[in-house]
Amino acid sequence: MNSGTDNYNSRVWRFLEKIQPGKRYKVDDLAEEATKEKFVEAIKEYMRAFPYDGWISFNSDFTEFYKTPPVPVEQLKRQN
Repeated sequence: MNSGTDNYNSRVWRFLEKIQPGKRYKVDDLAEEATKEKFVEAIKEYMRAFPYDGWISFNSDFTEFYKTPPVPVEQLKRQN
């Protein structure tokens, strides 16, 4: 990756850290036409970097995404 891509990804990642759980965000509202694919790829990269995809999910056609609240650690450790 070059520094331009790293900087862009860092900005997207900082945004993802601040978004509110439960609210849906539209890619069209946040990225310019020329950078939509790059924006979606930055989100996917973020998701790959964390367990449980960093609590971020996309809809089926990658036009919207949202953050879910983290599940408490105690609940994750529970066995059925």
